[in-house]
Amino acid sequence: MGMSQLSKLLIIQEYNMEYKDEMIFADGMGFKEVPPNAPEAVRGNVYFNVEKFKAFLDKYKDSRGWVNTKMMKSKEKGTIYFILDTWKPQAQPTLADVAEAKEKRDFAPNVNEDLSDIPF
Repeated sequence: MGMSQLSKLLIIQEYNMEYKDEMIFADGMGFKEVPPNAPEAVRGNVYFNVEKFKAFLDKYKDSRGWVNTKMMKSKEKGTIYFILDTWKPQAQPTLADVAEAKEKRDFAPNVNEDLSDIPF
């Protein structure tokens, strides 16, 4: 197995672990693959149960009114399904955070200082 294939497997494993404990299925949303004789441009059919999907959207929309989902494929049957994308970007440090970190660094002991002449 080449390194690029191993890297891909590790990324997939990490991605799956991220979503393993927090999978929230997109209620009222489904996917059907198209038959082999479908036009090239058609990839699949997404279908909705309006009442269930509306309730899902209302429950999980963010402060800007968006709901993000991930299209997943089951390992056993290859079935396509959707889950709520719960990923959130990490907060960027504020100026206060940077100042506090600098202050702690300035008062930290110098670990490279020669302490051999201390009498105890």
